[in-house]
Amino acid sequence: MRLNNLSHMSRIKQIAIWIGIIGGGIGFFFFSIEAAEFMR
Repeated sequence: MRLNNLSHMSRIKQIAIWIGIIGGGIGFFFFSIEAAEFMR
């Protein structure tokens, strides 16, 4: 039971990390576009 719960938590952490990476990439992408527009 404890091992199953541990793997479940690690899966939640993996999903959270993936959301953070994807969200950060999209945010950085839009930020770079805005910065390019501002620099122009």
